[in-house]
Amino acid sequence: MDKINTKSYWTDKPTWCQPWSIILSGSSFIVFIQYLFKLIWLTCLFSVLVVFWWTLFLLIAPSLYQSQIKE
Repeated sequence: MDKINTKSYWTDKPTWCQPWSIILSGSSFIVFIQYLFKLIWLTCLFSVLVVFWWTLFLLIAPSLYQSQIKE
């Protein structure tokens, strides 16, 4: 097997850009917004933004990386 094909997207990323840190910081941000403002609509708005951020960095970016490596 070629070693490049088995390379993970996350091995090139620093600690602050690992999946656990992205999920932890996004969750903390949502909790902080709810604690600070106590407005459910504002928390929902920021939750949608965080879920978009998670989708972009946890699902789309790694799949694009893997597809480029296969080419």
